[in-house]
Amino acid sequence: MTFEERIVEAVENAVIHDIGRYNTVQFKKFMLPDEVIEDVYKHVDMEKIKRYLTENIEQLIAKKIVDSMMTEVASDVKHIVATKAIREDMRYYLRQKMEQAMQGVVDAEPPVDAEPAV
Repeated sequence: MTFEERIVEAVENAVIHDIGRYNTVQFKKFMLPDEVIEDVYKHVDMEKIKRYLTENIEQLIAKKIVDSMMTEVASDVKHIVATKAIREDMRYYLRQKMEQAMQGVVDAEPPVDAEPAV
């Protein structure tokens, strides 16, 4: 790999890394002549950067949508449960369902290969 190729790769990685951190591209360790920076920039694979940005932006948008929906549902549940009558109705309904489930377990026949209780 030539020096120019390594510089191009380093710049691509720096751009992707800094974009990922929402920063601007910065070179703090050493200064390059403007011609070199311009030449390197011409060789940067902008499609690679666009793909990276697209993937991350899609993930960020999806996360924001899900977070917003979860907040809205949580708020709705809090409002529903805050009403004492509704909360008592929910408890009654859930208690009935739990009792039915427990009775189903009690009424179930033991597995065929189970040993008899002593």
